[in-house]
Amino acid sequence: MILGMIPDAPLEKRHSAGNAAGHGARIALCNRAACKRIEGACARSKVETATEPRFQEHFVAANANFA
Repeated sequence: MILGMIPDAPLEKRHSAGNAAGHGARIALCNRAACKRIEGACARSKVETATEPRFQEHFVAANANFA
């Protein structure tokens, strides 16, 4: 299976994460220590796509696989 926007992997290695964003939001709202860990991780690894010079180029190229 080739999706283009995420690394290729065998289908048997893939599974749904469900509503991971919602689950993470609940953790952050209910646990202050977890919220601080989440904030720290975001500060270290966040990519601001609006200001990343080549983001649009990469995004369009990745979406070309879906056409």
